[in-house]
Amino acid sequence: MATHQRLGARVSIPWSRVVHTQDAHEQAQAQEGWSLHYEQMSNGQFEGRVNLLQLPGLSLVQESANQAMRQRGDLSGDSYLFALPCSHNAGQAIFSGQTVGADQLMIGPSDGLDLCTPRHFKLMGVVIDADLLQSVWPQTQGQALQDGLKQQRVMAIAPQVGQYLERIQQAAFSRVQQDADLSDCALTSLRDEIILAWANALPERCDLSDLKTTQSRKKVVDRACEWMLQTSSDQVLSMLELCQRLGVSQRKLSYCFQHVLGMSPMQYQRTARLNRVRAELKKAQRDEGVFDIASRWGFWHMGQFSQDYKRLFCELPSATLLKHKR
Repeated sequence: MATHQRLGARVSIPWSRVVHTQDAHEQAQAQEGWSLHYEQMSNGQFEGRVNLLQLPGLSLVQESANQAMRQRGDLSGDSYLFALPCSHNAGQAIFSGQTVGADQLMIGPSDGLDLCTPRHFKLMGVVIDADLLQSVWPQTQGQALQDGLKQQRVMAIAPQVGQYLERIQQAAFSRVQQDADLSDCALTSLRDEIILAWANALPERCDLSDLKTTQSRKKVVDRACEWMLQTSSDQVLSMLELCQRLGVSQRKLSYCFQHVLGMSPMQYQRTARLNRVRAELKKAQRDEGVFDIASRWGFWHMGQFSQDYKRLFCELPSATLLKHKR
């Protein structure tokens, strides 16, 4: 992987691609090289788009979807994420338990990504190798890497800064798409311009006073989600059972879920399990049926299950199974 120094020989060929998707799982898989898991959280037929651009030590992404999603996973190894909403009328997202509105940056280490996005949400972002960022940061900022950047945070920026970042990002996509055989010098200059733009967008100081509280709420939600999605049992946990296993009150659990995921624990549990069923239907063995897979995720009443599945994904589970067994 290239460093911040000028490249002496071509070590990485830039590439870009645009992928149109019809499923949250496809949206995650389209981002090759990253370990991502997406869940569709709102009802309706899914339509999404991913635009990717790879430069030495740096990945650019533009992503959109018409349905609400929860995005989790890890990006490319030891790296940092910078992202910005581009849909100012879509409502707020939630990034690691912190609300994200217009003119707010999402930043921090790219492992442990947890982002809940509303319907019709668009974002743009960049993932920068940690070694590269740490080597160029003092040259661009005159100081060591900020502590605030080493934790997943949301930071407010001026509207004109966000508009400038969008222009820089779009110009980079256009340039590589128009000329895929850029010289090493041109590639490095383009990459450095992008890093400088995002670094200069950050405020000089970062308030970390509320981060500890946010992290504690997210830990409760993460532990609850682990219990909810245990595949060793076909029993769906009740609210009381969840509270007993976590050692928290119902009020606290509900508050943490609303703060971190924007929905109740039981609503999330059912939606997440429906997403798991869909993922397994799309890779089912020839001798597996809808009942076999649905029952593994705690769905025993097939009539109600089919209605809930169709409401969320706009097709019956049997149709999903049939399409992917052809």
